[in-house]
Amino acid sequence: MARISKYQFDQDITGNDFVIGSDSVTKKTRNFKFEDIVAFLSKQEEILGDKFVYIYDRITAYDGLPAGRMSFNNKSITDTPFSGITTIYLNRYNTNNQDVYDYLVKLQDKGGILNLHNIKDATSFGAFRIQAINLSQNDVITLTVDLLAGNGTILGDQSIAAVGEFNSGDKTYIHTQIASSNTWVVDHALGKFPSVTVVDTGNNVVIGDIQYNTNNQLTITFQASVSGKAYIN
Repeated sequence: MARISKYQFDQDITGNDFVIGSDSVTKKTRNFKFEDIVAFLSKQEEILGDKFVYIYDRITAYDGLPAGRMSFNNKSITDTPFSGITTIYLNRYNTNNQDVYDYLVKLQDKGGILNLHNIKDATSFGAFRIQAINLSQNDVITLTVDLLAGNGTILGDQSIAAVGEFNSGDKTYIHTQIASSNTWVVDHALGKFPSVTVVDTGNNVVIGDIQYNTNNQLTITFQASVSGKAYIN
């Protein structure tokens, strides 16, 4: 058998490549695939820092998700696109058996952003603003979210890394109006009477009448039907 130092270096490393090591229980020599090692390390909090991990579950009903499992409203699509997520379902306990409920409540309260990404492909991700949180008696959390940015997909049983980004300054909100209407009702949940700037789909500023219904909701009325975005701050 050749010395290890004599083997050539692999210039094209893939997830299916493997290394040789010892099993901690049997003490026997085993092969370990890189993609399995990455998945293991991703679940270790000391490696991920402020991230936590879930497994994407396309099979289980939303209200029966066990600990460490997460699902979405568009789970019927095999290659589930992050850009199609409007509702996130997850057990309050992640794969490390940590309770994430209070963390998510604080993230919403501070107007923070929840970032999800496919551990196997960091370019497949979704960034979301949490609009509503509901905790059921069976420990399943339902998050109603607004998509801020999304790209790529995820498959069932792949790992999802989640991390919250807290705003250091004043809270803001972006309302996206897809269907044209002369009346937009905006639930911003900012707890104040904010300033409002509206742009149409061509990013032209549109003037409308603002009515503050509560400190968490406002209505914008236009002279004609408009679609676009309202920047609330």
